[in-house]
Amino acid sequence: MENSHEQTALAMSKTSQKNPQTRVETLRSLLNELQLQVVKLAEHCPPDPQQILIKLDEAADLLEALQQAGGAASGEKSLYETILAQLQKQRKRFLGCLGGEQKLAELRALRQPPADHWWWFVDQALASERQQTRRRRLITLGIGALVLMVLTILYRQFLAPDPALQASIGYQTLAENLLVEGRYEEALVQTNLAIESWPDSPNLYALQGVVYHMMDEPEKAAQSFETAKAGYPDEVSFYVERAQFYLMAGQAELALADAEAALALNPDSAISLLQKAQAYEALGDREMALDTYQLAADTADRIGDARLQVIVRMNMGQLMQSMPALPQEITPTP
Repeated sequence: MENSHEQTALAMSKTSQKNPQTRVETLRSLLNELQLQVVKLAEHCPPDPQQILIKLDEAADLLEALQQAGGAASGEKSLYETILAQLQKQRKRFLGCLGGEQKLAELRALRQPPADHWWWFVDQALASERQQTRRRRLITLGIGALVLMVLTILYRQFLAPDPALQASIGYQTLAENLLVEGRYEEALVQTNLAIESWPDSPNLYALQGVVYHMMDEPEKAAQSFETAKAGYPDEVSFYVERAQFYLMAGQAELALADAEAALALNPDSAISLLQKAQAYEALGDREMALDTYQLAADTADRIGDARLQVIVRMNMGQLMQSMPALPQEITPTP
């Protein structure tokens, strides 16, 4: 009889574990299910990917209720944020599993989720990023004018560049385009080919470091940056080059930090002011971007860099065209 009671108690214990009663247990169980589904997104789509959207809503509501009630859910909050971070990395894959932009838009129209439940709006976020990518292409073209000037000087100096240098330039151009498009593994292949063709160019190692950074390989990135820094005549050149590649990769905050580091060493670095303005623009701070563009133009004029001044003015014009017009004051009729 005693054994019978023990077996019954054990069965009830297992049942209670399978069917959580408290809100914390319910949230924990929900988050565990979500984590399994989100982790497996990289390998295959779940049978019903829409359930991820719904379960994330439930988890967000439960977590908010627990926090308002003063419940201890720090561990659950940490797991919830980890799941969201994992889903951020798999947004394109997740959108494909859902059936694409149109399908998600239909689901969103039916659900009417709150704006802060961003998982319902991944299609809009990805569309916005594509627009930013096009903007970065314009930035690349602008900075490319400076690169072209340098290459022209090289050509004139040597009459005809070394075939290895020509090959390296071709690989680098492909690598930069792939970096802009977010195709990091392919960008790394082209960068490595460029380095093989012309191993003495420090800017290639700076590019390699940024690609490694985007591939979440910090140790390899740091090693590439050290190699690049050792090859430049000064630190300003290193920060300018790396900021350029960070802008291409859409890493505006890192580009801003490098631009400011270069300006701390050389306040008259007009190219760093241009990069700083471009970073502000990418971050959505248009007023600061305009002010910094103006400062870059004034500095370029003062140091006699006419080519850079033209590039700055072009960027300023594009930004001003994209900004909403200020309402005109209406003079009352007497």
